[in-house]
Amino acid sequence: MKLKIIADACANHKGDLSIAKEMIHQAKEVGADFIKFQSWKAEDNTRGQADEMSKFELSEEAHMELMAEAKKAGIEFLTTCFNSGSVNFLGSLGLKYIKVGSAECANYELLENLAKKFEHIIVSTGMHYDEEVIKTTEILKAKAKNFALLHCVSKYPIKDDQFNLNRINWLRTLAPQVGYSDHSAGDDFRASAIAMHIGVDFLERHYILDRSWQTKDQPVSVDTNGLKKIIELAKNPEELKKVAIDNKSLFGEEHRQLSEEEENNRLFYIGRWGK
Repeated sequence: MKLKIIADACANHKGDLSIAKEMIHQAKEVGADFIKFQSWKAEDNTRGQADEMSKFELSEEAHMELMAEAKKAGIEFLTTCFNSGSVNFLGSLGLKYIKVGSAECANYELLENLAKKFEHIIVSTGMHYDEEVIKTTEILKAKAKNFALLHCVSKYPIKDDQFNLNRINWLRTLAPQVGYSDHSAGDDFRASAIAMHIGVDFLERHYILDRSWQTKDQPVSVDTNGLKKIIELAKNPEELKKVAIDNKSLFGEEHRQLSEEEENNRLFYIGRWGK
């Protein structure tokens, strides 16, 4: 399978559809395969953030408008589903792929519901223990047509001793396809390069039009030039090899201990949008 690059718009569109549309076109222009958004309803937030999050919520009409814009631009529309309440609507859109974020990696009910609607489920595995990832794999093997597991460290941004990129090799023993969702600082491309050197089917980076914007995900977001750099790196195996040789500390372990930050993020993010 050819490497696919996911430009993750997350909430970096700031709730402005004109910004979201520009992100679609710029991501396509530099060669990304997917532009990804997020699908949740602010009223479902269980952490007292409904008012705050409502500014970034994409309505059903906005989903359809952005899908049409992506089709016009020639880039595949992708979104992250956060709870079972969104499954039927997203399933009605005719999407081939659906994304599941790290916080929902062990939301087994959600995974089973998505498997009924989508051909391909892409699951990030940050902040989860090995046994949870293994159970997720068992469910997806039984229920899903196809799936991918993405290594991820749910920390923003990551320290050099926390990447553990060798975990990609462990995920490859579990899943038909693997990937890496990179939470490096927005001007750091080393881990993305090493993941591509190891060999991944999907590489996901948070994406923003302007790195001077003060958004929640800005610290780990690449701008269009950064996205272009990643796509150019993907075409240069010798450079990928050099980055890997020069940054061996980022390989780490296949089986890792969650950091204190990830343990704390588990408490906050898992269940934030209900089931």
